[in-house]
Amino acid sequence: FIDDAVLFDLPLSGHKFTWYKGDGLSMSHLDRFLLSEE
Repeated sequence: FIDDAVLFDLPLSGHKFTWYKGDGLSMSHLDRFLLSEE
């Protein structure tokens, strides 16, 4: 799917979580981030 749609799989590293709620009680981590040239 990724190759057929010409998507780029960007590496996610450096931080334990990729999103924090303002109150600091909710945190999420993305497993993948896909990018298109369009």
